[in-house]
Amino acid sequence: MNIKNIAAVALILLVLAACSGNVGTRHGASTEAMGSNETTGVPAEIALPAVPASLTTPDERAQWLAVHYWDALDFAHTALSLDTAYMEQSFANYTTVLALTADSVRTVAVAALMDRAAAVPAARDFLADIAERYLYNPESPVYNEELYLHFVDYEIARNGSTTALQELRSDILKNRPGSEAPDIELTYADGHRSRLLRGDDAEILLIFYEPDCNVCHDTMARLAADNTVAQGIADGTLRIVALYLGNDIAAWRKHAATLPSSWEVTRDAAGTVDRRELYLVRATPTIYLIKGNIIRAKDLRL
Repeated sequence: MNIKNIAAVALILLVLAACSGNVGTRHGASTEAMGSNETTGVPAEIALPAVPASLTTPDERAQWLAVHYWDALDFAHTALSLDTAYMEQSFANYTTVLALTADSVRTVAVAALMDRAAAVPAARDFLADIAERYLYNPESPVYNEELYLHFVDYEIARNGSTTALQELRSDILKNRPGSEAPDIELTYADGHRSRLLRGDDAEILLIFYEPDCNVCHDTMARLAADNTVAQGIADGTLRIVALYLGNDIAAWRKHAATLPSSWEVTRDAAGTVDRRELYLVRATPTIYLIKGNIIRAKDLRL
């Protein structure tokens, strides 16, 4: 799931910023891409189409490129459309463009892509699997639920809803940035309790974690070493609330002692926080940014 060709992403940004079609034309007139697999002869990724010279602003170019990004690929050419490296690299680059467009454009772009792929069921299923792994797996370097929602909505619109799809869609929409943050009761190591939301202006980094989670340890260590974070806590503009949802109290207390004393290290003693009812927690650590009782970021990446 690594993005191997960072140069490809840089090229996309150059294409979007260009004031003429020259940059895009260089790569759009050919089916060749940057580099190839010398063993199979398969290009490293899809060739970018030539953006019309009449489109001069980055927004216009991004919108056009999002819809036409896959024009060079005939999905019936399964040596390409079923090639893992080619499709994964192409899709990772594609998400760079898709993320720069409005929701309405994303809907059209995803429909254009999936409609093209639908002519070859095996390629269509392979592409759907890549979209899920790249956009909905929290470990993915291009993880983005907002982008993945358009693939889910396409599936529902074209093939009908199922219980699994409805649950998936509900999870994506839950705790969406801009929605009201659920309040919860926090229990501290000394036994006292308090509410998460206190009606002040401080930003809250709410971290759902496990005491034995190595990724949690690394994330917390980075936050603990960050001077900006420390200053925000000191001047009252930031709170870090580390919340453990499990039942191993001894492990929690032992790990809590290693965290900065300025953090609010808590657990869900009342058992009121369900991993899907109040806050969606698919993996740990899961970080939410809250300000003014509103969720500003969901499953925040450091």
